[in-house]
Amino acid sequence: MVKGSTQGAITDIDGKFTLSVDALPVTVVVSYIGYQKKEVKITSKGAIHITLAEDTQLMDEVIVTGYGTFKKSAYAGSASNVKSDKMADVPTVSFQDMLQGNATGVQFSASSGQPGASSNINIRGMGSINAGNTPLYVIDGVPVISGSINSMSSDSGLDIMSTINTNDIASITVIKDAAAASLYGSRAANGVIIITTKQGQQGKPKVSLQADWGYSDFAMDYRPVMNGQQRRDYIYNGLYAGQILKGKTEQEATAYADDNIDDYAPIPWCGFIDWDDVLFKKGSHQQYEASVSGGADKFKYYSSIAYLKQDGITHRSGLERLTGRLNVDYKATNRLTLGANIFFSSVNQDVYSEGFTYTAPFYSSRSAVTPSDPVYNEDGTWNRAFIRIGDRNPALANEYDSQREYVTRTFNTVYGQLEFIKDLKFKTTFSYDYITTKGKDWADPRTSNGDDINGGMSKKFYDRNLSIPMVNDTISSVLFMKSKERKAHSEFCKFLYGNRGPIWYRGLVLNDKKWSHLPSDSLDMVLRRYDVDRIFVGHTIFKDIKRFYNGRVIAVNVDNQENYEHRRGRAVLMTDDKLFVVGDKGIKKQLKVKR
Repeated sequence: MVKGSTQGAITDIDGKFTLSVDALPVTVVVSYIGYQKKEVKITSKGAIHITLAEDTQLMDEVIVTGYGTFKKSAYAGSASNVKSDKMADVPTVSFQDMLQGNATGVQFSASSGQPGASSNINIRGMGSINAGNTPLYVIDGVPVISGSINSMSSDSGLDIMSTINTNDIASITVIKDAAAASLYGSRAANGVIIITTKQGQQGKPKVSLQADWGYSDFAMDYRPVMNGQQRRDYIYNGLYAGQILKGKTEQEATAYADDNIDDYAPIPWCGFIDWDDVLFKKGSHQQYEASVSGGADKFKYYSSIAYLKQDGITHRSGLERLTGRLNVDYKATNRLTLGANIFFSSVNQDVYSEGFTYTAPFYSSRSAVTPSDPVYNEDGTWNRAFIRIGDRNPALANEYDSQREYVTRTFNTVYGQLEFIKDLKFKTTFSYDYITTKGKDWADPRTSNGDDINGGMSKKFYDRNLSIPMVNDTISSVLFMKSKERKAHSEFCKFLYGNRGPIWYRGLVLNDKKWSHLPSDSLDMVLRRYDVDRIFVGHTIFKDIKRFYNGRVIAVNVDNQENYEHRRGRAVLMTDDKLFVVGDKGIKKQLKVKR
């Protein structure tokens, strides 16, 4: 650069440059990162050779705050700085990956390991018991919202930071102490995380292409369980030992164990099942990015587009993200600088159920299904008769049921900076952060969840075209049979005594996560089909008789242990088209219901 002017040139890859001047002599200032600046006086035309000496003085780390940029040695507060070049050789899928292990005093916790799941970041511990402990996030000088942005209730949530392409981040600064509040007020009581995105650099356009693939798996075996044969031997020994304790002979105990072992741990037609292989898989991710940056004295730019697809270790879990970014800076005059940061992101998140439902793979594989439960029947159809959970096949639910979150985000920032006098600058910023979320929760009619939501017992009864005498006769004929004998009796009997059949189904009276009320029109369809006014449901958990659907469904507390212990049993008496509630002491009270 010509000293005292804005006229300059950039070297090529070999360090060669050409500079045109109006008149000689001139003084040229030559500089390069890592080398000492040198001034050379040129008095004549022609080629000259300039050699720069290495700068042995170490450069201070820079801390970027809300009100300026400081050398770390001169900064009085407590802060950690993570630069993207430190993570260049470490593939990062999420924003949290960049901070973990690189920022002291920062703690991470997550309630879920699903891709894109929301997480908690605490800076120097928890600042409050009841209030929030989430730090303030600042992106390119603009405070933004944080936390989960999912539209549906899910166990994992969707972290808003999952919308950001980690390769667009130039540096992350974590301000930990009271300096955070002095910079950003009460919002920063839990600390501040300042994210600075990449900007264009003066020079020729630089094009970068990046592709990344990887796999993930369990770090350790999750709650090891017995295999099929081990479980069968364990239960067999328990059946045998139980008879010995009752005073039976060894021969009698062996015979009892032989007769009953198949009720608890049968050998399926396909051999014992490893449900870990059915419900879990290796996770994977693939990421592709293209970016271009460059600029001149007055105009600098950085642009990128990236695609990420991450699959979790269970079926129906993953994250798909498409992002685009454009950062531009324009020096209109020596004192006025204008700029804009434009960001777009589209995110789709698939999640699986967690907690204590049969569709939750971690719970189901350890507490619901057994190695004796095959995934398919011998004819290739889905198995709908499990030892513990009846017709609720978790593999079937994972195949057809789904929950997906759709997020679209655009985060745009426009700024102007005017330098009135040296080191006195005025900067104003306008930002627009627009987020839309949409959820899709699908319970397929082919699954048990679909049965619950789309008709349950009523739909099955209607489809089978059953008659009341047919149901009564079948139930009466097998009433005193053992469970094993009932299963062998007929497929129809298996249905009647399953948890979707009329004996155990609770969808007409209970309303929670496991069971749900049937639509009123579905109930009307059943009543019309059998030409009846109301349905009576027994063996419920209620303390007294309860009415549903304006008295068209009446729940009677038959054979309830709690009621029995407190002598609260009730019965329904029908006489002359009137209903009466009869208590333990024989006192009758008319039950008024609407038709």
